Amino acid sequence: MILAVLAAGTSTATAQDASPKTLVDALQEGGHVIFVRHASTERDYADQIDAVMGARVAPHLGTVPSAGANTVLVGHDDPFEAATGIYPAPMGGAYIIAPTADGEFEVLGHIVPDDWAQLIAGE
Repeated sequence: MILAVLAAGTSTATAQDASPKTLVDALQEGGHVIFVRHASTERDYADQIDAVMGARVAPHLGTVPSAGANTVLVGHDDPFEAATGIYPAPMGGAYIIAPTADGEFEVLGHIVPDDWAQLIAGE
């Protein structure tokens, strides 16, 4: 599903169900945005989702990186959810996004923290 950023700054997306191995292979080619939900913080800012957050984050998700490179964004769950309609669980999870030349983007899937160890081990 390719998304367009709406004037209000919010969109919904359905994450594709690509395997972690497929996502890592895609990352090695470059041209993707990786949004990592940070680990826990001391203060909970839950329920802060609004159109302004979505409008501020979505352009970063839809910007194509330089050839052969990926862009890494680390942030709270609320801005990502506001921009995509997807709650980024669990903490430390990485969502892999394919931006397009016209500022739209597709969420290809996500890699949870435990997947990284398996990928390194070659499982």
